[in-house]
Amino acid sequence: MVAHISHEVIPANRYGESVYLKLTGNLRNDSAETIRRVVVTCATTNAFDFTDTHGKLLEKLSLKPSEVMSLNRRVAKVSGKPTTALWRLEGVNKV
Repeated sequence: MVAHISHEVIPANRYGESVYLKLTGNLRNDSAETIRRVVVTCATTNAFDFTDTHGKLLEKLSLKPSEVMSLNRRVAKVSGKPTTALWRLEGVNKV
């Protein structure tokens, strides 16, 4: 699995400080098996050095060998724009 993951920070509304974290990028299956499930996590840190982890489970996939899947999904709503966001590909299931 080759993953190119990034994110967008989108205001939740015109008023207030809440924002949405949106997962963007793509996944490419470089294995010989079909991938059925992928787990992506994001650790965010705010201005007060408080860290929180958010996750996105992508299931019921049928990502065949050499196929590419684009990512464009909302992951979480957070209070205030994060100062850092670290994305990780946590797991891949080929069931």
